[in-house]
Amino acid sequence: MAAEATVTLKVEVSGLGVTSNLPIEFTHSVAPEEVFHGYAVIGNTAKDLDLGTIAPEDVLGILIIARVDATSIQVSTDGTGTPASGVDITIEGDSNESTYLNFTDGLTDTNGSIRVKGDAATAAIEYYIFGQEA
Repeated sequence: MAAEATVTLKVEVSGLGVTSNLPIEFTHSVAPEEVFHGYAVIGNTAKDLDLGTIAPEDVLGILIIARVDATSIQVSTDGTGTPASGVDITIEGDSNESTYLNFTDGLTDTNGSIRVKGDAATAAIEYYIFGQEA
């Protein structure tokens, strides 16, 4: 049986005159063949996200959860970009906010690396990378 990666978000709004439930679900069209789970204190200096054993061109998707302090995330083409609040994706660790980045074709010349940077020296993230074997 082939593996399957599904990302699900659930939105519930009540008390504003209308009650809404909005399930959002995304399933990769390419079956993942490997997964890497990481936890890192990233601090406040921009750096590449450690992909573990997954090659950049094999990355299908990355789920990043901010665990401590605010974290900025940038998809960089040259591996030297510096994420900046208000410019790139920003998630808050105090609320355990998260973001999902989908790369059906892997990290390519168009989106070469994932750069992360926290707003404090204690900034930390937890993340899952789904990949396919070459």
